[in-house]
Amino acid sequence: MIRAKTYNFHSLTGFNPDLIKNHYKIYTKYINDLNKIWNTNYTPYFKADNFINPYMHNLKLEEIYSINGIKLHELYFENLTGKNTIPYGPILNEIEKQFSSYENFISSLSEVALSMKGWVTLYIDSLDSRLHLFGSDFHDTSAILSSHKLLVLDVHNHSYYNQDKKEYLGNFINNLDWKVLNNRFKFYLLKTRVKRQ
Repeated sequence: MIRAKTYNFHSLTGFNPDLIKNHYKIYTKYINDLNKIWNTNYTPYFKADNFINPYMHNLKLEEIYSINGIKLHELYFENLTGKNTIPYGPILNEIEKQFSSYENFISSLSEVALSMKGWVTLYIDSLDSRLHLFGSDFHDTSAILSSHKLLVLDVHNHSYYNQDKKEYLGNFINNLDWKVLNNRFKFYLLKTRVKRQ
């Protein structure tokens, strides 16, 4: 049985408390949905006749939809605390190195966010060990395999309902927890260092 994690949203500025509560409820719905799926009693009845079971097809789609919804929301809520909001540390240095400046990074983040209707994620990708900003419209598609998430931004309409999207984006940036981002980056560096040994 998976249980929802709890988050302290009291330090957030610029966010409507009711909106945050409703957003959290969406996250808990994914928890409930996945628990239901993983506790479904199912007897396979595969036969070697090329039969495609629509129930299994839908079940597996719902499973990946729910689990990605859980993981992305947890990463999003974790890096949105309203604490440690001044950019600093190794992750800032890497951002300035690869995006030329912090301002260029924010500009790129904003452009991707405004063009997507689902998620924006800052990854380090295993192919080149560089930072990349990825955008997706749905969390059951466009999954980036073997990449390490550093920053997660939810741009679904439920994240900023009745609020200007640009204003929401500014509030998100102003409430980013750079301690969380640095810890994720340090974990990546430690993980890759161990693999090389």
